[in-house]
Amino acid sequence: MPRPEVTKEELAEDVLNLYTMKVSDVKEQLSYDDAMFLFTGNGSERYIAKYYNTCLMSKEVLTKILEVLAHLKRFKVPRPVPCSDGALMTEIPGCITSEGCKGRSFLVLFTYIDGDLLCFQKKPDKFWRKLGVLLAEINVSMSRVEVGGIYDRDFAWDPLILHRTLSEEKSHFPSHLLPDVDIETVINTSLGFNDILQDCPKQFIHGDVNEYNIIVGKDGEIGIIDFNDLIYCYRVFDVAHCIGYMMEAQKCDIHVARQIFEGCSSILSLSRRELGLVYYIILCRFILSVTCGNKVSTLLSVVVVPWGSFSKVKNGLRSKLYSCVNLQLTFYLSQLL
Repeated sequence: MPRPEVTKEELAEDVLNLYTMKVSDVKEQLSYDDAMFLFTGNGSERYIAKYYNTCLMSKEVLTKILEVLAHLKRFKVPRPVPCSDGALMTEIPGCITSEGCKGRSFLVLFTYIDGDLLCFQKKPDKFWRKLGVLLAEINVSMSRVEVGGIYDRDFAWDPLILHRTLSEEKSHFPSHLLPDVDIETVINTSLGFNDILQDCPKQFIHGDVNEYNIIVGKDGEIGIIDFNDLIYCYRVFDVAHCIGYMMEAQKCDIHVARQIFEGCSSILSLSRRELGLVYYIILCRFILSVTCGNKVSTLLSVVVVPWGSFSKVKNGLRSKLYSCVNLQLTFYLSQLL
């Protein structure tokens, strides 16, 4: 899928025309689907400019993402900056060479969240509990946003259609790396999520709270970025995904899961039904990540792909994660239940 093609000079022209702002110190940022730049605007303020790929995200979905971010203004998250006419997004023609996208993208300017990615940070004392509290507070705030058109978003990483995505991509599952995993069993397990959770709270969730989407400031304040995977789903998926990603990053330390759970539980009261599915949600997400990572690495084999998840498959950490989560997390959740 083509990304928007935007030069630094075109960015400077767009920002000047739309935001009456001169840019300097422009740096292109890593983004798989969109064109993204970090720059300094008037004075010393820094901003993120993002040209959204309309082949992958509709105007209605982006509008809802911006609405959710507006509800999170008391948190450390990117805030959309209105342009001169007050609009939060602007259609930019001629950025994408694909007929399906009609050659356009949407430009949005965000405030820059200062700090370092969690993956590059030494974790301070009690960090994981603090992260759990923040995740729960953000989810409570997002639960107040009305559904709207995004409810019908056809999104491959939507947990409730995970079985469909895995069925379509199962040929890319690296069975030689995880020989003890039966992909058909995983598909059938994920197929039952909606039936089991049908009476549980449903709302907007971030959808991808991993160590590359968490910012830690110099003062220890935690921020969350990249709401592109926003989806209307059961709240427990955000909690489970976060725990799974953090356990992976910390080499399967059960202390991490315990601390995040304690933080979340101080704000959210997860039901026994929700808690009972956390383990299965983590493993299904883990299998989806492995499968999609393998597909991307295969398709782009001639390119150096910065896909952390798949590199970890190669060095065996994923296999270790599978067995450790199987033993440790199941035991911990049995204590909670």
